[in-house]
Amino acid sequence: RRAEAAEAADAERARRLAEAGREIDRLRTAAARALRQDRARARRELEDEAGRLAGTIAARLLAHLPGPAATAAILAGLGDVLAALPAPQREALAAGAAPIEVVSATPLSDAEQARCTAMLTQHLGLATPPRYRADAGLLAGIELHGSGAMLRHSWQAQLERIMEELARKEAGDAATLA
Repeated sequence: RRAEAAEAADAERARRLAEAGREIDRLRTAAARALRQDRARARRELEDEAGRLAGTIAARLLAHLPGPAATAAILAGLGDVLAALPAPQREALAAGAAPIEVVSATPLSDAEQARCTAMLTQHLGLATPPRYRADAGLLAGIELHGSGAMLRHSWQAQLERIMEELARKEAGDAATLA
């Protein structure tokens, strides 16, 4: 009987140790998953803060650029972007009865508006001249708002795209780790 009791106790001990091992493995897996999630959340928060900081830095740097030089560079870049747009996107941008609205970070001079209008007419075949307005919230650039589409050509849009690419890369990395 003592041998049977000792054997039963040994079997119970082995069962409890195995159960404890499985529980430890489950807790370790849960802790690792929680740690990955915490790290991913912390990284997203850091990336968001980095994006805000990049915007602040860019705005401060732009404040030191001479306005006409920055605007000339932006208009030249807009011409390149328009030339590279696929036909369906150009057509969507030009579609609609309402004129395209050109939104710039700073007001465009009459000469700059004329240059921009000529560029838009050349690339989009506009029938009506665009409307112009300034938006101080736009970070160095120009946006074209059409009835069927919008084109964002600004530092702000580029910073947002970079942040989105980083977020997609992070999501892909997190999926690989999971």
